[in-house]
This record gives sequence, structure tokens and C-alpha cells, in this order.
Amino acid sequence: MKKLLIIISYLLVCPTINAQNSFVGIWEGVQTNMQGYYPNDMQFELTANNEFLLKDRATNTVKYRGTYTASGNTISGKYLETNGSTSSTITFAGTFDAATKKLTCTYGHDASTRLGKWTVSQKSAPTAAASAPANTSYITADDSKYYLQVAKVTLVTGNDNKDKGAELTVKLFPKFDQTVQFLGYWLDNYTGEIKKGEWWTNDLPRAPKFTEATNTLAMYKKYGLVLEIFYSSYGGPFPLTDAWKLDKVLLDLRFINYIGQWHPQFGNVHIEIPGSSLLFNKKTCVLWMYTDGYFKPLAPQIGSSCN
Repeated sequence: MKKLLIIISYLLVCPTINAQNSFVGIWEGVQTNMQGYYPNDMQFELTANNEFLLKDRATNTVKYRGTYTASGNTISGKYLETNGSTSSTITFAGTFDAATKKLTCTYGHDASTRLGKWTVSQKSAPTAAASAPANTSYITADDSKYYLQVAKVTLVTGNDNKDKGAELTVKLFPKFDQTVQFLGYWLDNYTGEIKKGEWWTNDLPRAPKFTEATNTLAMYKKYGLVLEIFYSSYGGPFPLTDAWKLDKVLLDLRFINYIGQWHPQFGNVHIEIPGSSLLFNKKTCVLWMYTDGYFKPLAPQIGSSCN
């Protein structure tokens, strides 16, 4: 009887041991819009005391703080995002897929207004021997003093020309988020012909809200760039079989400082983008091309939202 009383007493006073929260740790992957376009590196940490830390992956510093809760294979939370003098609450929710070992979250201002999604994997804890500080020396203080002065695009047409009257739009901007497209370079609705076999070159004009601060070398090194090509032959005298064959895309970028001096290393950057060959038509009309912060081309994406 005494032994039974001791066991009962222990059960009454012993604290409950919670199941381990498997979400605790650092998560890394990509942030995109809801359609999966405009990918950008991202990282966040989920702590054991239910704190959410959204980090700048390049510098490993905390940008925003918030809270989260986890239940089973799902997670939800919120954090305060500050932009200048304005602040807004961002909510997020997602599910962990045990088969792919990926966590997919959507985020936005509320449940009905989602801005994009995160697709991330949990980063394994490094061993003591493998631990090393992040190398941020690639981006220097001087990089913010140089901005993109010239963005020259060359489009090489294959065996099917771009007809006169069909609209061509070309955009180039830092791969930060979709809103930055209004701050970079933007050729809008070019309707001239591009002939078969032609190497068509254009110095892209500045976008309507272009700012030098958004187009510094530091920004492009930190986030990489997006080059978007949009083709449309809707609304013109074009048959349903209308098409334009793009064989190759090249970029030439020039970074200068405010007194006109070229950057010693990135004064003239030439990029030939692999995988940029595409047959544009009424069902395939958008080509997104990306580079990383070293101006190395990444895998392109094709879009079909054409009307």
C-alpha cells in the first residue's frame, strides 16, 4: 500500500513531459509568389520557445521576429514586417511533407490575401569541425556606391520571326520581390519586327519608378537578378498559329559610380543565358530568367498566362 501511494504521489506532482517539437531549428529554401515565380533565397529559425526569426541569409542577421505554434505536421504564426515608417502584420501557415522532407508555407496579410509561399527544408545542425562563419566578404561597402547604368539585352531569333505588331515586353530588376519590377529596367510593348536569324539588341529604358538605390551592385550581388520576356500577339491580325522562335538571350550590364567611373571588376558584365531557347505562341508567352549574386545563370521558368 505504501508503494502504491508513492507512485500515485509521483504522478500527481511530476511535471508533464511534452513531446519534442520537431520544427525547432533553421529552415532554408526559396520564397516565390503564389504561382511559383520570382524565386528568392530565404531562411528562418524556429526556436524551442516558439519564437519565429526571419533572417537575411546573406548576413545571417535577424530581419523580423514573431511567434509560431506547431501541431502534428502543421505550423502557423505571425510576425511584424517594417518598411520605413510603416508596419504590417504578416501571417503564415504551412504543412510538412514527410516524404519530401519539405515545409511549404503560404504567407500574407490575412488568410484571404496571400502574397506568396515558402518551400524550405530543415538545415542539419553542423558538427563542431564543420562550423564556420558565413563568408560575406563578397559584398563590399563600395558596392552600394555603384549602380546599374546600362542593361543591354540581345535576343537572337531562330527560324520564325517576331511579327510587326506583336507586343514584346522586357524587364530586368533585382530578384528581391515582384514589386521591384517597377524600379528596374523596362521595355514596354515593343511592336517592331525581329527577323529570322536577327541578333536584336536593345538598351533597356528605365522603369517608371526607377531608383539608383534599388539597382546598386550590392542589391544585385545580394539577391541576383530577374530578366522577364513577355510576348503577346493577342488583339492583332495574327493567326492562332502565330509564333516567334527565340534561340538565345545575352545580357551586358554596366555598373558605374556617381562620378561615372566603371566598377573595377563588374564595370562590364557579359552573361549568356543557357536554356533560353523557346517557341513563343498564344499558349506560351512568358520566359523568366534568373542569375544568382555571382551573376551565374539559374534555371529559367516558362509561363502560360497569355491573355
